[in-house]
Amino acid sequence: MARMILWRETLAWSLLAAGLGLTTWQGWQWLQASQVNQVLANPKEPIEKHAPWLSQTPEGQLLQAWQLTRRGDSTHALEIYGRLEQRLPPALLARAKYNMGNTYLSTALGALSEEGALAYNQAAPLLAMAKDAYRDALRHDPTLWDARHNMELAQRASPDITPGIRNEQSQEETELKTTTERAWPTIPGFPKGMP
Repeated sequence: MARMILWRETLAWSLLAAGLGLTTWQGWQWLQASQVNQVLANPKEPIEKHAPWLSQTPEGQLLQAWQLTRRGDSTHALEIYGRLEQRLPPALLARAKYNMGNTYLSTALGALSEEGALAYNQAAPLLAMAKDAYRDALRHDPTLWDARHNMELAQRASPDITPGIRNEQSQEETELKTTTERAWPTIPGFPKGMP
């Protein structure tokens, strides 16, 4: 009988300890989620202000790079994305590549909208890097529809031109046929009248 009471007391105390441990762990998880929400709510403020532990994780560094992009510091954001490539799981790597593509695309389109066609020499490499980043993102996660859409936007701004195999005679013919009709599809920008 004494053994039964001792066994019940031990079981009760262990259930109480397990419940307290689980409650403490859930409280810690809730606090961390609250800190992450504060970071997301204030993208202009550094991560260290609300959640210093978060900047040590790859996910936190991905968030930090996103914040830097939102603040207009795309150079440092791209450095962070580059460092994270080896450490992220495939799902997050697809997001990182997508964010890199967005950074390149927004920088290129910003330059084109400010300076017009004069900035095309500056924007063309950025658009090419954006397309590469979107391709990588789609390689890691083919269901990432936002990357597909932005890839199409980058393609419209600067279509890929793949030269064909030519012999000398067809090259001469091609030089003679360079009219505005043939050059029109290679002009960068968004076509008027398209959806």
